[in-house]
Amino acid sequence: MIVLRRLGWFLLLMAFGLAAACSAKSPAVSDQQGADAPPVLPKVVWVRDIDHRAALAAPAFAEPALAGDLIVVGGQDSRAHVLSMSGREKARFALAAPSESGAAVLPDGTAVLADAKGMLYALDIGLEKESWRKQLSSTVLGRPVVADSTILVQTADNRIYAFGADGEKRWSFASIAGDITIHAGASPVVSDGIVYAIFSNGDVAALRLENGNLIWRRQLFLGREATVLSDIKAPISDPVVAGELLILSFYQGEIIALSRNDGERVWTRKISLRSTPLLLKGNLYAAAADGAVLALDPLSGETQWKQEISKEELIGPVAWQDNLLLADADGGVYVMNASGGQASSLVLSGRIDRAPLVSGQGVLLRNTRGSLYLLR
Repeated sequence: MIVLRRLGWFLLLMAFGLAAACSAKSPAVSDQQGADAPPVLPKVVWVRDIDHRAALAAPAFAEPALAGDLIVVGGQDSRAHVLSMSGREKARFALAAPSESGAAVLPDGTAVLADAKGMLYALDIGLEKESWRKQLSSTVLGRPVVADSTILVQTADNRIYAFGADGEKRWSFASIAGDITIHAGASPVVSDGIVYAIFSNGDVAALRLENGNLIWRRQLFLGREATVLSDIKAPISDPVVAGELLILSFYQGEIIALSRNDGERVWTRKISLRSTPLLLKGNLYAAAADGAVLALDPLSGETQWKQEISKEELIGPVAWQDNLLLADADGGVYVMNASGGQASSLVLSGRIDRAPLVSGQGVLLRNTRGSLYLLR
């Protein structure tokens, strides 16, 4: 009897072992588990209240920038703040008005940003002093762009200014001002010595970086047809250069691909975006305003895969540790793999309207309440 019982237990253990071995050797099961495993989320390292907004104060929209191992960000308190990567404030600069633009950093560490009254500042971070300031025709809703030795700034009244590092104006370009706009704006992009810009009136233009001369211009929609914000097509994300194509996206509108050579339309998709799509490993990743993430073929616009991860408007994506990192209007932060697998998520306080900034020391996120997070 004892021998039979032992034999029964032995056979049972053998059966479990064979089942486990079969499941371990089954490529369908193991591959699926690997593909569907949610990516690891970053954790909150610190959070800082940048501008100490009062209750019901205007939202904070300025994007942070990196100056070496320092963080530069404008505030609703009419100051530009310089923080260490540990979150400690190192310096601050007085501005004439609150800052709603992003910042750019020159090779020598000088930070450039604008305020709500259209004043552009160059700040010497090392010496903690203002190098120069220039009055623009309107506020900056995107961020300055540095290309070679040129600083490019696009204003809300559809102008582009080009300055040298010393603040000397090199050229400017003016399109027709739009009527209604959303409180965000696109920034120009530079590729092969050509500046590509999309304006709130529906114009897209290609300009020479050296002198601002117009190469071509196309009208993608008539912005003056809209009378309320719910009807307007707003270009609030930056152009994306994908080989010979220029890809433009519109909130409450479409994604449109043009030929970089002459601006002729190549393909169009009816997808609403609040932020710049990501070109990564042959795919164009787009975070739609309906809460879905899409992988598109940049050459044809065809959908490779689509996954809904939120009920709110999405911001991003950005590349983080071979994954996609996104945020949404309800403070959600999501990480998903680039093949559309399961997403991991955490929730921060406040609405997130600006794309995350990835650095070697973590991910910076700014919410509209004026808080700045470092995730790692």
